[in-house]
Amino acid sequence: MMTHVPPFDPGYAWFLDIDGTLLDIQAVPTAVKSRPADTQLVTGVFALCCGALALISGLSSSGIDTVFAPLDLPAAG
Repeated sequence: MMTHVPPFDPGYAWFLDIDGTLLDIQAVPTAVKSRPADTQLVTGVFALCCGALALISGLSSSGIDTVFAPLDLPAAG
């Protein structure tokens, strides 16, 4: 759980690491799952920063899409 939250500035771009940071790390990458609260958080930040958000992961881009479906967000995998 995050103990320090930086002040929000709509001019920031957000690069959110998935593996072991935003979501629990798993022994097998295909076992990574998001909860509704995770998708709500990501959707909220995406809206607040006017789309300046990307998900970063060791998963493939299609794997990231699967974890966060039905969201379709910018990602690098």
